[in-house]
Amino acid sequence: MPKLFKEKQDCCGCTACMSICPRAAISMRSDEKGFKYPFVNEALCIDCGLCLKVCRFKHKTDEKDFQVMPLVYAAKHRNEYVRMQSSSGGMFTALSDHILNKNGAVYGAAYDEDIVCRHIRATTKEESASCRGSKYVQSDTQETFKLIKKDINNGKNVLFTGTPCQVDGLDAYLGKGSNIENLLTVDFICHGVPSPRVFLDYIKYHEERSKKKIVEYYNRCKDKGWGHTEKVVYEDGTFDCTSMFSQSWKYLFYANVMLRPSCYRCPYTQIKRCSDITIADFWGVKNSKPKFGDEKGISLVLVNTGKGKEYLDMLHGDIEFLESDIESCISMQGCLKRPSSVDPKKRQQFWTNYHTKGILYVLKRYGRNNAYGRIKRYFTDKDRWFAHLVEHLFQVKKRFKRGRCI
Repeated sequence: MPKLFKEKQDCCGCTACMSICPRAAISMRSDEKGFKYPFVNEALCIDCGLCLKVCRFKHKTDEKDFQVMPLVYAAKHRNEYVRMQSSSGGMFTALSDHILNKNGAVYGAAYDEDIVCRHIRATTKEESASCRGSKYVQSDTQETFKLIKKDINNGKNVLFTGTPCQVDGLDAYLGKGSNIENLLTVDFICHGVPSPRVFLDYIKYHEERSKKKIVEYYNRCKDKGWGHTEKVVYEDGTFDCTSMFSQSWKYLFYANVMLRPSCYRCPYTQIKRCSDITIADFWGVKNSKPKFGDEKGISLVLVNTGKGKEYLDMLHGDIEFLESDIESCISMQGCLKRPSSVDPKKRQQFWTNYHTKGILYVLKRYGRNNAYGRIKRYFTDKDRWFAHLVEHLFQVKKRFKRGRCI
């Protein structure tokens, strides 16, 4: 029987091995931290070795395995409503609309009615709208790769958006160097994927605390402008994007203590990418493109293949582009250079605290749901007239610390 991985850090959970198995002998099972790993049913396995061959993540990956150096653009949707509903500049919507206008299918991460993040198949603009925006939790792909292959074989145009490891997993499943004409792959600059189990506990506790059912969740709304503001929408139509508790998941995410083990050794955190197009926030765009940047959101677009460039050229009616370069964006996108990191002892302590003391304890200790967090949030809230000055002081402090470490 094949051993799919030795250590959990060797598996990113992309599902390529499960999808390629000819006997359906592999299933994905959650561990005690909520991350899914492949499990082989010995009774069904015929030891064909396809699952081992299709796995790219656990093999050392060098830059030569990916595309050439990308073309770089700043981009924003011409429809301001679309841009305000997006995490950054609206690139996903422009790409998905283009595919759907060709009677195609769009695959992306969305929250279901229980606020569980899953990859879905969308064939209408209303369905694809739920895939818009960042999702700060690992998505469940399950049968996604098989559905995509079926759509491709039926001649449909397909857009797949996901993490870099999901994109590379799909490419491996379809065949190395497949470059399928009617498939467009789009990844994003990934910080790492947090635990679905911890996120579900957070949502459940949120509902118990508010005594209201959550029907929508936005990891990046723009109620307070372009940045990172989390928002919950309740069944009665009310919402919360201002309380300290509503922002706890954001701070827990940035603490890096609950990312999937593979994220800390991610081989995809580099400039050369495995997708046709990479999208992200163009942080700091005002420094390099002051007339183009604004507070409504700007997308960073890396065009990695000729196919990606062809699609981009078709979007000028919907998207305003401005050529840029890697030097203008890489300083604000650390995961173009290296994986997220954390002190292993701190990470182990987090999981010990989570399993023994529960979600509220870790939200207080790691998610700033405490007095210090409330004070800091008050002084950095964008609605305060002095917030920009406080933020400037924080940036000066960070630069000073970096200078001392050189």
